[in-house]
This record gives sequence, structure tokens and C-alpha cells, in this order.
Amino acid sequence: MFGPPIPLPFDPSLLRLGRDLRARGIEPCALPTEWFRVRRGVWIATVVWQELTPEYQHAARVHAAAMTLTSKVPLAFARASAAAVLVLPRISPWPTRVQILGDPWNGADNGHRHRGSRAGMSRCIGACDRLMSLHGLLITPVARTVVDLARSDRLDNALAAGDQALRREWCSRDEIAEEVAAIPRRARGRKQAQLFFNLVDGAAHTAGESLSRLGMFRLNVPKPILQYPLEDADGAFGFADFGWRIGADLIIGEFDGKVKYAVDPELGPKAAQEALWREKQREDRIRRQADVVRWGMKEATDLRLLAQRLAEHGILPTAHNTWFDPPAHPE
Repeated sequence: MFGPPIPLPFDPSLLRLGRDLRARGIEPCALPTEWFRVRRGVWIATVVWQELTPEYQHAARVHAAAMTLTSKVPLAFARASAAAVLVLPRISPWPTRVQILGDPWNGADNGHRHRGSRAGMSRCIGACDRLMSLHGLLITPVARTVVDLARSDRLDNALAAGDQALRREWCSRDEIAEEVAAIPRRARGRKQAQLFFNLVDGAAHTAGESLSRLGMFRLNVPKPILQYPLEDADGAFGFADFGWRIGADLIIGEFDGKVKYAVDPELGPKAAQEALWREKQREDRIRRQADVVRWGMKEATDLRLLAQRLAEHGILPTAHNTWFDPPAHPE
């Protein structure tokens, strides 16, 4: 696997139970600048919370829920909450409510009741025969998680998560196909799950690339080649995010996200300058043989702007769908 490294999971040892803090003479409610309440009974240092990315903040809420809900039946997390535990990306803001399978407060579901506050919790209806254990939590398997997102969430969120799940080889297309095929014919979200299966591709390196590709599909421009190999007389020099062969012309597309230019801050400004210089040299080599179109998150989140940017470089909508012929529908 090449591309951005897999991010580390959230560290639950950062969380503190309120009763443990009070046993040490600390009243977190009286120290809001020092302690942030993740959920009832669970706290984290405010400075730590403020430094967490939104996905890690949601993962913290998931771990906090697991710390404060008890039952003879294990608690299982699903959808966005399972995705946060897996550190899968998301386009729209992370939900503040933790998403769980079934209704842990209804004894009729499984014969046992959970103890603890249901505040900040959201029930996801649907059984799962196979759960996976990860970082001390039970979650839906990876393929089930991304298909659940496709059924119940925005398609861009599902695609960003699904692309990364495939890229990291945490699940396979066959496993995703099995999950889609298992959806009852008249069930909610089945058609969107089928569309998700047709679009998901582990060649995408970032959520921005996934979002851009979904925009291209919705605009019905020619389907790009992902991770287009770059080569000139001096040899191979990596890959471009997108590539199109339109007639005799080669057009290279690059999503300019922060990850592409990220440099370890400990390496200092010289390393940042060298990274920018390498990127300029790379672009010069590309431009000797191809047209280059670049865009950022602003264009990726606005179809009108994305269409305008692509059209400026000759990438135009087509009369017929060129993405799936015929579309694959797992049955």
C-alpha cells in the first residue's frame, strides 16, 4: 500500500471517570477550563480534547459510552461510530450522538437491560451476526460498516470510508458485495448501497479524492483513471490522482489537499521548502507532456465550481454514462 499512512486509533487511556477524579480530590464540574465532559461520568483534559480531530472526538464519545454502559449483553457500535473507531474518514461533520446496534435499554430485544444514561446515543435497527473486536470495543465488521453508511448516511461519507477500507485492505470488494446482496429487496437504502458498490475504489488515497470522484460521476464527465502512472524520458516518477485520455490529449487531475504537502513540523522550515521544491519539479515534468488541472476542497464540495474547473481543461459532461457498462448489482 502506498499513499498516506494509516492513522493511529484514539487512545482511550486519555479518558477519566468522574468518580476516579473525585476520589483524587478533583471536581471536574468546577474546573471547566481544565476538564471537558465527553459524556455523563466521563471526562478528558480540555487541552487534549481541543487538540483532537473531529473523528477522534467521536471515537472518544464511543469509548466513553462503552465505559459507562454495562450489561450481560455486549454493546455493539455501528455506522459512523464504528467508522470512527476504525479511523475511517468522513466528509460531513461527525455526529455528536453515538450510534449503536439495537436498543440496549429494551429488555425485550435480548433479555438483558443495559445500565447507564441513553443521552447522546442513537439506536441503529438491524441485527449483525458477526461482530469484530477492536481496541476493546465491539463494532460491525468493516464491510458491513461502510455498506451501512451507504444505506443510511450521505453517499460521500460512505465513499470516503469505503475507499479507505479497500485501500488499507481491511475488507474486499467481495465482502462488500456480500453485504449489499444481503439487503432485502424493498429495504431502505438498497439502491444507494448498490450505487456505492459500483463507485467504491481502493485506489483513492484521500477523502478529498473520493469526494472529487463522486462529483465527477454526478457531473457525468468521462471516468478518470485513478493513480495515473507518470513517466517520461527520465523514467517513472510516481502517480497522479486522476488521468484522462481525451483524444490524443493527456489531462492530469490533482486534488490539492493538505496531506499532499504535509511535512513533519519537527523537521523545520527547510524540509517544507524541499517538499514544495520537489512538488514543483514533479509538476514541471508533468506539464511537459500533459495539461494539468488542480482543485481543492472548495471545488470538490461545489459541483458548479468543479464543473467549471474541469471544463476549463476540456473535461466536459458526456451524453451517456461512461462509468458503469453495465452497472454491477450484487444479488
